[in-house]
Amino acid sequence: MFDELFGEKLWGTFGTAHAIAGIIAVLSIVVLYFAIRKKTRSQQIVTLFFLSLLGLISLAFNLFTADVPYEALPLNWWAINAILLPFAILLRWKRLCNLLLLWSASSLIRIAFLDISGVEWFTAFNILAFITDVIGAGFVILLFELNLVKRDQKLLKSTLFISSVVYFCVCITNIILETNYMLSVQPVNNALLAFLYSMFSVEHWYMLLAIPFAALYMFFWYLPEYLDERKKNKNLKRKLKDLDEYFEEYEEEYIEEIIEEKYD
Repeated sequence: MFDELFGEKLWGTFGTAHAIAGIIAVLSIVVLYFAIRKKTRSQQIVTLFFLSLLGLISLAFNLFTADVPYEALPLNWWAINAILLPFAILLRWKRLCNLLLLWSASSLIRIAFLDISGVEWFTAFNILAFITDVIGAGFVILLFELNLVKRDQKLLKSTLFISSVVYFCVCITNIILETNYMLSVQPVNNALLAFLYSMFSVEHWYMLLAIPFAALYMFFWYLPEYLDERKKNKNLKRKLKDLDEYFEEYEEEYIEEIIEEKYD
């Protein structure tokens, strides 16, 4: 029954399982947000930190249960995000958190676009993988929505640059180990990356097509800050203009008084 329900395809590889997983993921993060939003900053950090450790447990489980350990190393975007997330929560380093805002998109992609045909649903591996994706995508967003750290659009260029360097290092690793981390060789079980690969079927380099999408994704998150900063600059310019007009008027009156005192 569950296999038939979850295996139903609604569009491409997107099926009922993706829709249900997406709804559960969103509801989980929303419930957690309202549960801790009125807590103290310290309580919010402690709660997010200990829950984020579930991602590390999932990675350890994958590594120790894999038939070929070097093929289960945490060298995918979602895995690296899961490793760095606890540190981002504790340190609240703005550059790292803005970087993970991009890398956490890999968890969203896994939830929405992973080809899950013939998957056994209720296994420890898949349950932990789903929890890792929910935490990886949701907790980074919560850091910003709870005002524990600020989004900074000025970090977009460095975010894309650092991501490119990390991806290049992983590509070298794939060549040496003959692996497929970050799906740089083949977009296995990922409909979105398979679409990019169909347009530019060159191993490793086809990911260049993802850069505009990454920039657009980050622009979506930075848009509120951009509009707010633009509004503040506009108000500041208006105030400065009013001050200039006031001082010009005051200066003219002052000069006239001096002239009148001198020649009267």
